[in-house]
Amino acid sequence: MNAPVGTFFQIDAGYNHTCALSSDGSLACWGQDDHRLNHPTTATYKQVSCGHEHSCALQTNGNITCWGVDNNFGKLTAPSGTFTQISAGAHFTCALEEDGSTPVCWGNNEDNQFPDPDNLRYKQVSAGYLHTCAIQSDGNPVCWGRDDDEQSSPLPGQYVEINAGGYFTCGLLATGTVNCWGRDNLGQSSPPSNLFGQGSISSGGFHTCMLQNNGKISCWGANDYGQATPPDDTFIDVSSGYNHTCGILKGGTVTCWGDNSQNQSSPPTHLYFKQISAGESHTCGILNYGAAYCWGSNSYGQASPPAGSLKYIQISAGQYHTCAIHSNGFLECWGWNIDGQATSPEGDFQQVSAGNAHNCAIYGNGTSMCWGSNDDGQGSSYSGTFFQISAGGGHNCGILDNGSLACWGYPIFGQTSPPQGIFAKVSAGRGHNFAICNNGIVTCWGDNSKGQLLAHRGFMPLIMR
Repeated sequence: MNAPVGTFFQIDAGYNHTCALSSDGSLACWGQDDHRLNHPTTATYKQVSCGHEHSCALQTNGNITCWGVDNNFGKLTAPSGTFTQISAGAHFTCALEEDGSTPVCWGNNEDNQFPDPDNLRYKQVSAGYLHTCAIQSDGNPVCWGRDDDEQSSPLPGQYVEINAGGYFTCGLLATGTVNCWGRDNLGQSSPPSNLFGQGSISSGGFHTCMLQNNGKISCWGANDYGQATPPDDTFIDVSSGYNHTCGILKGGTVTCWGDNSQNQSSPPTHLYFKQISAGESHTCGILNYGAAYCWGSNSYGQASPPAGSLKYIQISAGQYHTCAIHSNGFLECWGWNIDGQATSPEGDFQQVSAGNAHNCAIYGNGTSMCWGSNDDGQGSSYSGTFFQISAGGGHNCGILDNGSLACWGYPIFGQTSPPQGIFAKVSAGRGHNFAICNNGIVTCWGDNSKGQLLAHRGFMPLIMR
């Protein structure tokens, strides 16, 4: 059977068959008949995954349906519950529950490819031939199952996507490069170098910086403090503040440039970081062992993270406050609280973004929560399911689960009127925004008073799968 004609938003290939999801949420499958027969036709779906001789699909309500040749090992008997992601392997399937807890697997477990229950949180799982790999909420990879070719021995790094194959595994790092491990007899674990683009872009007060595919940082816009003049080094992350910028060097140390009137551009030289966030006049980061560390202005306690041996997975510095997410999904904020922006909401969160005097965050189930200053609606939550959100000066932008952009809040510069398309990342500045399309093209809109929209439009390749 040939591939059908139509408009599809997701596709997955199995052993001898392929399935795809149409724009209306219906399924189409083709290939070896007994592998594709009996695929469901009565529900709408948001993800499909094809395994060895079976497939599973995730309904829009979070339930799972499986079908295939037979029900050996119970591989077609999906558990009940609400799930956010699925992955079908060889006679087994794994899925992530709504709360991001240990992946749930069913079917063949002869090689112990099912994860052991733990108290950690996960953001993606991938089932391979006889092994399983997943990304924890802090970006670290972990694998279970057969390891005779070291396919379950992941290379260290901060990953945003992982895919377990036959006897090998590949993962996309937050830096935009690809690591692979396991069997390499056909070159399947030797990805081409210098092909994959960087995924970091950050809009500040009146400037924007982003990583190029060679690890160099490119900036444009306001440069009155030198905040748009990065050093000629190799970086793995970048964050633009109001009048300064900071980046993590390849070795893990931080360097900053721009305004240093409050020592916000004077980072420690003896510590190693895995994430950085530049605020108005302070900077915070997460050390390689998970602790939070801040420097710069501390007039409202914004540079004084809570004491104790706490481990964080993400941090965001706002105007005079800071918010961070613990490894257990708990959210904590500190600093200026005149509008309630440093009052931490309860719940299990996966991402937070601090704006001027408000914040927005994404719960584990993808819904959003905004709080703090609400003069222009920026502190009001937006209906929908998000996979990324960014709080700006008095507005917010986020990417919904269908890849489209949503913006709300202060509209005077047009910053809340996003372009149409399918997007991979968005960053909101004081009055302008930048977003990366799924084809790697950069687009920008909003305030251009300092030339912050002019440079690098249409630049920056980014691999999206």
